[in-house]
Amino acid sequence: DTINALEKISTEIQRGLMETRMVPIEGIFNRYKRIGRDIAQQVGKEITLEIVGAETELDKKIIDSVGEPLTHMVRNAIDHGIEDGPTRERLGKPRAGRLVLSARHSGNNICIEIADDGRGMDPQAIARAAVERRLIDANRAGQLSDDEKLRLIFLPGFSTAKQVTDLSGRGVGMDLVLTMISGLSGVVEIKSVLG
Repeated sequence: DTINALEKISTEIQRGLMETRMVPIEGIFNRYKRIGRDIAQQVGKEITLEIVGAETELDKKIIDSVGEPLTHMVRNAIDHGIEDGPTRERLGKPRAGRLVLSARHSGNNICIEIADDGRGMDPQAIARAAVERRLIDANRAGQLSDDEKLRLIFLPGFSTAKQVTDLSGRGVGMDLVLTMISGLSGVVEIKSVLG
């Protein structure tokens, strides 16, 4: 009886501690309103940023750790993914690109999504860039599925940028995102549709 009572008390203490560490992801998501606006201005693009599920609660330690990976992905979405206004209009899209940050519970996990309505990622172009940078040989690249080609963006030193700028072409970014998210026992998934 004493052991059962002790287990019950320790479980309640543990639950209470977990609840005090849980905070809404809203604080970090709101930071991207300014970051997104600044990056869009820097590259001369118009974007609308939509936030969904800001009330989703996450352990404060994890929220602090996902800030940098999210910044890399928001930067990539605006710089690489979303086309400039005139290009979007030629393609029949609204002039301003749409970037959505969302968070939701998925079973015992939290799913954070960054989605844009930009050009999408071309698996063939990614494979060519990886071969050009000598990150993978051409024979191996030819044997990869489209999903595997998309995952080449996580290779250290990978970039599709033709020239190095403050935002792109440094070959630093998505490999760090994968490392940091994996360090939190997280998983990174890519879904892309061209156009």
